[in-house]
This record gives sequence, C-alpha cells and structure tokens, in this order.
Amino acid sequence: MVPDNSNYRGAEWAYVNEHGQRIDTKEMTEEQKREMADAERACIEVPQSTMKTALSGLEVAAELAPIGNKNAISDVGVAVACLETAFRGAEFNVRINLGNMDADTREPYERWLGDTGERFQGLVEQAMETVKVELGL
Repeated sequence: MVPDNSNYRGAEWAYVNEHGQRIDTKEMTEEQKREMADAERACIEVPQSTMKTALSGLEVAAELAPIGNKNAISDVGVAVACLETAFRGAEFNVRINLGNMDADTREPYERWLGDTGERFQGLVEQAMETVKVELGL
C-alpha cells in the first residue's frame, strides 16, 4: 500500500493498495492502517540510510582533510560537496514523508534529523575550512 499524492484533499489522503485500488484513510481497516504505517516507515528509513552513509563519509573526509596529502585537498572539498548533496537530498525525502505520519510517530525522526543535521553541518564547516586554508582561500 502506498500514498497516492495525486488525490490530496486537505487533511485526507487516499492510498493505493497492491491491486491499484484507491482506499480513503477514513475507510481503512486496522490491518491496512498497520500496513500503511510500515510503508511510511520504509519511505523514511531508505533515505535515512543514505543520510547515515553520507555522515560516515563526511566523518572520514573531515578527519582526512588536515592530515591527508596536501595535493589532494581539492578532492576532499569535492567529496564534502558531494556528500552534502547526498545528505540534503535524502533529508528532503525524509522530511516530505514525515508529513504523512502522526505526531507521535514523527517526533523521534524529527529529533534524529535535528541532531544529525547539526552534527553533519558542523563537520561540513570543519572540513571545508581546512580545505579553504590549504588552498589559500
């Protein structure tokens, strides 16, 4: 079961089941609601995994920047830029999918986004500052 965003009507969404039939949220059975919650979590956890991978890569880049080969410092800057793009793109996906969840389910994801985003941004700034210094910018 997946959200059918083409049928948005204010606070009500329609969903499409495995047979392509639209199901209004008001008419969903408890089993369908559980399936929908599982599908919504999957729509968040896949891009969240991308965010985690980008963070891991950025941790390596930030550590490497001050101690790596100075002739490769521009490569570190490019890596940081690419990792930031991956992280932010995945973050957008997570945030758009959070809109389908109730507040109690959404809250831990939002807290994780805030904490992880803050850590990520700090590492971006740290690594890029080293890159700029090494490049004489």
